[in-house]
Amino acid sequence: MTVADNAVDRPLVDVVIDAIDADNDLSDEVKYYVLAALEGPTSLQDLLDGVSTPHVPESSADRTVEEPVGAFLTSVGVAGFRGIGPKARLELHPAPGITVVSGRNGSGKSSFAEALEFAVTGESYRWKNKASLWADSWRNLHHGNPCEVRVGLTVEGSEPTVVGVDWTADAELKSCTTWTQVGKQKRSTGTDALGWKTAVELHRPILSYDELGKALRLRAFGPARCDRETSRTRRDHGSREATGGHAEGHEGAASAGFGQPASAESQSGRVDR
Repeated sequence: MTVADNAVDRPLVDVVIDAIDADNDLSDEVKYYVLAALEGPTSLQDLLDGVSTPHVPESSADRTVEEPVGAFLTSVGVAGFRGIGPKARLELHPAPGITVVSGRNGSGKSSFAEALEFAVTGESYRWKNKASLWADSWRNLHHGNPCEVRVGLTVEGSEPTVVGVDWTADAELKSCTTWTQVGKQKRSTGTDALGWKTAVELHRPILSYDELGKALRLRAFGPARCDRETSRTRRDHGSREATGGHAEGHEGAASAGFGQPASAESQSGRVDR
């Protein structure tokens, strides 16, 4: 199998590293420049200035390939996080297909989605470019303690599993404790036992309203018509905003269930936030 054969299902960095490693025509100097560029502009400039050389990562062929477990969401429990104060629990039916979570504006749909995303990935894609605002507003102002997230899972060939995140009363967002518990076994630190690290990097578990809409249109109409429908939808949103109509939903979210269909947020029959 060539590097290109399975590139679709692997991180880009791994594909590039294996490609340059297999190319005997490339000099070591050129390979160092590629590695430095992958690390970022600072590393590349340091190499050009002769200050340092880039770190040479381990070849993917030498790494243990993690096999992600198949799972369905059964529940998301949240307390003291974002718009949810006292503990609230969202029960979900663990089965193939799409589960629609419907509720009025301000009922907590976004908070449940962001809590799920943070528990699984350790960040929020929605707030990624708004780091300071996210850092200042992630804990509920009125009921910030206890602050926790519990994600219930039905795992293929295993006992019911829970992924948990806990914060102490004065902890910052990243100063949390994440753990996984299978059945009544002892909790293990982090989520590595589930083998999801690479999977959630390649396939984000939470999609925005626009991203989900484009994915559905791409599947329904094909690439050419998808672009036209996307442009028309954005014009429609702009028209509603200009006339004072309801145009929320650009930050809506859906969970892809980590390889299994799981849930989608909805407002009045539409994916919304």
